[in-house]
Amino acid sequence: MFAGALLAILPALGLVSASAVPRAVSGKLSPASNTNLCVTASSATAGASVGFVQCGSNPSLEVFLIPSASVWATSQVALESNPSLCLDGGSRPEVGNTVTLATCGTNSNGQMLSKSEVGLISFQNANCLHKKSDTKLDIQTCYTMDEPLKFVVA
Repeated sequence: MFAGALLAILPALGLVSASAVPRAVSGKLSPASNTNLCVTASSATAGASVGFVQCGSNPSLEVFLIPSASVWATSQVALESNPSLCLDGGSRPEVGNTVTLATCGTNSNGQMLSKSEVGLISFQNANCLHKKSDTKLDIQTCYTMDEPLKFVVA
């Protein structure tokens, strides 16, 4: 009986989560080569394009719920201002695809991302987010490990 009561109050104390969803930190994703740019959605709606703007230009569209500020494995990255929307690389995140926002959970292949120690943010098929230009974000192979594939969380 005591154990059941203890388990019931632990979530209220913040010692355990009431759900299986991992806790996330709020953060901005920036290319390692230019931390003045932030990954930003064009709007807080499903289907919105995702690219880069100068950090601080539109805070509600550039802050994401990220599993960790350093390294993470296979998790969704949701828009903080609308956590029901996640970064999405399409049903098959292929080289050259663009990144959009989509309802979280509707596309497990295109929404599950991992971040490596060197800053690569990859999909399950080993393709990565890529800084195509100062405004465009796309998907490229992780194989080269080039600088435009590396990101930091701030």
